[in-house]
Amino acid sequence: MAALHVRTADADVLLLNELGLGPGIDHLSALDLLTRLKARGQVVEAFTSFCGGVPAPDVPHTPLRYKLSWNAACCWRGSMARDICWVVRCVGNVSALRGALEWLGLVPPSTSPAYTTATTFAPAPPTHPALPARPTAPINIFTSLLAHKLAYARGERDMVVLAHEVVARDSATQVERVYTSALVECGTPRASAMARTVGVPVGVAALLVLDGEVGVRGVCGPVVQGVYEPVLRRLERYGLGMKETVREVGVGRRTVESALRGVSEL
Repeated sequence: MAALHVRTADADVLLLNELGLGPGIDHLSALDLLTRLKARGQVVEAFTSFCGGVPAPDVPHTPLRYKLSWNAACCWRGSMARDICWVVRCVGNVSALRGALEWLGLVPPSTSPAYTTATTFAPAPPTHPALPARPTAPINIFTSLLAHKLAYARGERDMVVLAHEVVARDSATQVERVYTSALVECGTPRASAMARTVGVPVGVAALLVLDGEVGVRGVCGPVVQGVYEPVLRRLERYGLGMKETVREVGVGRRTVESALRGVSEL
């Protein structure tokens, strides 16, 4: 789609991509925080971000302690290796990690026969979803089964959790601080949390474009300041604002980034 940028810009057209939850609100809020810290003379040393949909605390546990509020294939195939190029462009080469809050289990590599081998299956038991009539990869069967087994029951609530952690050092005083920015949204009888956090940003952006508050044209995403600032302001009106905290890094007070680094070194 990037190849269309010049043509759409010349035609005074905007193709605005990746404006849901992840990517979407996660990019908007992270770049807003990182840009403000950089403007205040803070040197960003580490950035950690997690986002995803999980059952609300009042939902009965399944054996996997997880239910699906979005595409089952994406949940299974998700990984810790998310695109972080936009973080590097904003604050330079720092320790950065983006991850998804989802049940990964023992995820096979993308070259595994689970993804690539077409297999014919016997008819499914009556309690299982119908299997495809044509040969298909085992991973497609598995994700179909997950969607059936881990579906939300009527009246159960989902929950979206988005959390950023930035470790930054003051360039003048050398004091190191931890800045957090988080959004926790639970589903309601009217809409799931996933539906709101994916759908509202798109609607907000469309209204801002119609009102002339987004002046960029061509192909772009939420990493453009002229997009993320007005969208974030409008999202607060709909109860989807980020909550921020700050504390100094002290002895014995671990950060998410340091905890993950410790796990990776085991």
